[in-house]
Amino acid sequence: MYQLYYSPRNASAAVHWLLHDLNVPYELIRVDRKQQQQKSAEYLKLNPSGRIPTLLIDDQPLSETAAILITLCERHPEQAKMPALVSPDRSKFWQWMMYLTNTLQNELMVYFYPHTTDSNGIEAIKQAQVVRLAEILTLIDRELSHHTYLVGDTLTACDFFLFLLGYWCLALPQPLTEYPNLTRFMRLMAKHPSITAVNDIEQFDLDCDIFTFID
Repeated sequence: MYQLYYSPRNASAAVHWLLHDLNVPYELIRVDRKQQQQKSAEYLKLNPSGRIPTLLIDDQPLSETAAILITLCERHPEQAKMPALVSPDRSKFWQWMMYLTNTLQNELMVYFYPHTTDSNGIEAIKQAQVVRLAEILTLIDRELSHHTYLVGDTLTACDFFLFLLGYWCLALPQPLTEYPNLTRFMRLMAKHPSITAVNDIEQFDLDCDIFTFID
């Protein structure tokens, strides 16, 4: 059985959705961020970075969302949540998984948690990030114009990750509807059975306007 250390609406949600979709046994262990439990000595023994999520696999901890998603895909190849080794889409899967974690997620973290010793510089950082994130979302929107999901027309673990990050983007100043293909993708994923099945735990607002809008 897997054990997932999670917090609602955090990066752990992408792992939670994939675990549910894989239909494998798992246990959830909530990390209370308000109490800074991710910085506790007990948690830091599992994940020295003090970040969420952490997944225990045979009692061995694994951190970093992208690494966890890929590992789960490799451990359950029969579920086909990443393209097969011989598939031409395999390299695209790796490309987009790395782009999501190294670029989109990273730039979002700078926007939400700008680090500077100049209190007057916080707004400047956020404004610069808005421009940078618009470039990133435009690129993703263009890619989604060619197919249903991020890697072709078959859902992969990348799509759970993108839905999570896209949801975080709802907090940006510009509306996500400026990106029509990404909006279509978000509405499709909001209805995915694994996302809706665990939403009492994850507490995403799947009834917000972007998901209830009827084309």
